[in-house]
Amino acid sequence: MKNSIGTNDPNFVELRLVGDQTYDSVIDTFNHGEDAIKQKYQSPVKLLVDLTQTGHPDSGARLAGVETLKKLKYKKMALFTSNIYLKHTANFVIIASGKKHLTKVFDTRQSAINWLITKKD
Repeated sequence: MKNSIGTNDPNFVELRLVGDQTYDSVIDTFNHGEDAIKQKYQSPVKLLVDLTQTGHPDSGARLAGVETLKKLKYKKMALFTSNIYLKHTANFVIIASGKKHLTKVFDTRQSAINWLITKKD
């Protein structure tokens, strides 16, 4: 299985990162995500990022994450995983991007969705 983008929910776009991640895999996924967003939604949107099947993000993937978050326009982004290493890595990327006020990491999909759909945008 590879990374994917889902646009079936009217409230948010869902990205799923599967397996080990590199600079190219992260950039490619978010570029495809941006294309899907432009076709179906008015930007900026809310993003739900599933990290439950993510493997090891190498240093290039972390750099791509920072670059992508800095340039991407979104209302809110909620990431979720139970993997403590990925939580810390995601929080590092979020802080480095300067988007801590718009982006949070959660333990479960439901808690991430609950935060995304709250009215505080």
